[in-house]
Amino acid sequence: MGARRKAAIAGSLGLAMLLVAACGGGDDGGESSDGTPTVRLIVSEGDSLPFIGAEAGAALGVWDDKGINVKIIDGTSSTVGPSIASGNAEIGLGTGVKAASDIIAGLDATLTAGDVLPWDQYVIASPDAGASKPEDLKGKKFGISSFGSAGHFATLTVAKNLGWSESDYEVVPLGNLEGLLGALRSGTIDAFIWSIETVLTAENEGFGENLGSVADLVGPNAFEAFLVSNKYAKEHPENVKAFFEGYFEAVEKLQADPDWVKKFVVDEWKKDPEVADEAVDLLLPILSTDGEIPQENLEGLADAVHTTVEGIGDFDITSIYSYWKDL
Repeated sequence: MGARRKAAIAGSLGLAMLLVAACGGGDDGGESSDGTPTVRLIVSEGDSLPFIGAEAGAALGVWDDKGINVKIIDGTSSTVGPSIASGNAEIGLGTGVKAASDIIAGLDATLTAGDVLPWDQYVIASPDAGASKPEDLKGKKFGISSFGSAGHFATLTVAKNLGWSESDYEVVPLGNLEGLLGALRSGTIDAFIWSIETVLTAENEGFGENLGSVADLVGPNAFEAFLVSNKYAKEHPENVKAFFEGYFEAVEKLQADPDWVKKFVVDEWKKDPEVADEAVDLLLPILSTDGEIPQENLEGLADAVHTTVEGIGDFDITSIYSYWKDL
């Protein structure tokens, strides 16, 4: 596979190091006025259903009896790793492939838990593409946010598993979700792969058609995952464990009360009620309740990194993963 279809591994590390140099590094989250330590969690997207355990967990007070405060920072896929590197966050949550590639590139952190293990993305196509299933998109243009992104990997893997060659489709990088949506509306691209909430919104507005989940085509993986600063985990393992105990306690509470989740998403995040209703029903059951990443999922994650990142070389995926309960 050519470099034009891969992200350069040096990019991840370079960005992190630039941010460290600019910020001069940082201490941990410190303590509140009552002496309670603060753990800073940076998420790759705010108000996002796969990360509902964070904001809803705070609203439910799951950390109140855990001896920590949790501060949630909205970031992007490209700022999670640098924020860990610079000491501006202790824990990160985003796509597993980006977390793993940042660590392999030199980020001093460890994968500690999975948030969503199945590849929770769907194919959305323009009605003008004339497609009713992914197979019908052979010969079409697929948008991606960037090379090395989760959608990029999903597109390459779906194409591979459908038996397509590189000449059977085109990949067009468009920067971000707004660019993808604009290109789909204008006909610049025929399809892209993204999370269910975006797919349902486009479908409801009439400029997109949901062609279904790609989870089976992608196979076992770690779609959304946590990474933790090695320095912080070594110095404060009790705080890290307290964070994850609270987080997965929140997930269990949310799964037991989907109606509460739907109301939270509509009232707090201002999501469309119809979209929220269906998206919550699809997402809640696949949230991990303990964070453990099985071996076959780690192997799938390693494949995702190899597929999307240029110059990665050989690596042992198990060497960058340590289950949070074992810290």
